[in-house]
Amino acid sequence: MSCSSSEFSVIRGDLDINRNFPPKIVDASVPISNMQIKIVRKGFNYITGLINIAVENIVRSLILKDSVLLGSLTIRDTKVSSYRMAANRSWFRLMESNNLLWQSRDFSIDLSGKLSGRIQSLKIEELPFQVSFDSLDFAAGAEIFEKNARLYLVFASCNLKYNHMELTFSPEKLRPHQTSTINRQKDVFDDHFRRHLSNELCDSIKKFVDGFNQQAARTPVNDPLFNVTSRDFDALKLALSDIFPPKAVKGYASVLENLYLDFGLVRNPVVSYDTINLFSTGRLSWMGSGGGPPISSSNPPDTTLARSYEKMAYVTVSDHVFNSFLYHIHRRGNFDVKVNRKEMPSLANLLRFDCHENEICMNYLFPEFAAEYFDHSMEIKFSSTPKIPRVVVNQREFLLLYTAKIVLSAVKRSKTKVLLEIDVSTKTEFNLWFNNSLSDENRSFLNGTCRVTKFENRLINSISPVVDQTNMESLNIIAPVILEQMINKALKRGIPLPNVGGMSFLNSNLRLLDGKVRLETDFYFTQSFPYTFVLNWFKGNRKKFFFDVLDHRLTPSVAGHGQESDHGQRNGDYAAPF
Repeated sequence: MSCSSSEFSVIRGDLDINRNFPPKIVDASVPISNMQIKIVRKGFNYITGLINIAVENIVRSLILKDSVLLGSLTIRDTKVSSYRMAANRSWFRLMESNNLLWQSRDFSIDLSGKLSGRIQSLKIEELPFQVSFDSLDFAAGAEIFEKNARLYLVFASCNLKYNHMELTFSPEKLRPHQTSTINRQKDVFDDHFRRHLSNELCDSIKKFVDGFNQQAARTPVNDPLFNVTSRDFDALKLALSDIFPPKAVKGYASVLENLYLDFGLVRNPVVSYDTINLFSTGRLSWMGSGGGPPISSSNPPDTTLARSYEKMAYVTVSDHVFNSFLYHIHRRGNFDVKVNRKEMPSLANLLRFDCHENEICMNYLFPEFAAEYFDHSMEIKFSSTPKIPRVVVNQREFLLLYTAKIVLSAVKRSKTKVLLEIDVSTKTEFNLWFNNSLSDENRSFLNGTCRVTKFENRLINSISPVVDQTNMESLNIIAPVILEQMINKALKRGIPLPNVGGMSFLNSNLRLLDGKVRLETDFYFTQSFPYTFVLNWFKGNRKKFFFDVLDHRLTPSVAGHGQESDHGQRNGDYAAPF
């Protein structure tokens, strides 16, 4: 998580724990991207393997339109009878000016159909034919741009070349003089089939682009931050239960259920240096209808990397996203937490005055109350202050700054007696990483440790005149230890990176920058999310086959769990190029 000081500037100066969030509002007319995604050549190589499958399905399912040749011949029922693509001969080229160029070389196609009509005085009825194209080179280009916060394509170019073509007719259907008549028109036939195949392939690419744009128009620009029915959400609630009582976890879950991530684009993508950069809003809103904090003017994230690309994708997220999350929790009062022995059994020993030997309890912290309240159970209530909790990120640290009002009460039966009121300020440093486990669906888990580096308190009120600020020193010692134990337990459990539209992350790293966090990761698709527009062409078994291919032939288990492999064919399968 650390990085060299020569690569990025280091934030200097003391952290002002009392500064509220956000510090400043920027001009709303200037689009700010709080989340940026950079996909590099390694990622496109993997996507190439997926597109090879899509292209193969498109070509194999291609049925050419009926056409007329020489004014009196009709070519009917023309379809692809055979398709062969050489391994490692298809790829993306990322051009300047936001152009993508798809190229496929050295592939072969066999077409079959029927010919009817008249050539000169020769009448032909339902004459079967086959056309074989060898060493075909196909290229198609498109320009990408942003419109209505979505990614769109513009069809730019399409070209087909071949080195050899052979046209044959069923010999049993022709007599010698008929064969010679047809052979005299061979050049006409060759040119017609070349143009016909080129037009059909280019039409398919145009339909592909149209389908992509139709799908883009239907795609929302914000989505729930969590799928509340998923295992990911259950894992998150389980981790929260290590820190908070059940009522608080339920409150946090209710907030998470209604938070939406706005990932709409704020500007055109940028294609350069074998990479593509996508600039997203990256804001958290309430139920997708706004209500979040104003965007901070702190330096927006970028995707500039001063080193070679080791992963498929780099997702850079501003600290504004984390602070938006805290803003929504604070605004709805979910930082107000009540802790007692019933709801937090793990703290039962602490929340009483009758200590056993070598135990830490309230008698150790506040012995002045022990005589009168030894038979009471203790209750601690945390209440929010006007200062919103805040995340601060720099190259060295991921910090959480938090202030609260704490009320310590003694409870017996239905009676509650307030003993102390305290203001506290804390600063917690997190060391986070991803545990790239291959045992749970090849997914990455967020783990880490924390250390409370600052815990300060100020006594506001006490029912005992002998309890003053000097009695609070023991609290400054014990409280950080307890907080660290609870948070570290949750971080040790781990939270999986969620699937995003059928895409899972693996081999992930976390990198701290100034005012931002970067996820450096590989990815793979477990569903057909990126290719819904392709599946519109398929029906029945073809569609099921396409699902099966994506689900089973392109998972990292085929590619060797992170080992480099070709993105062409291998033993009949397309391997993911990790």
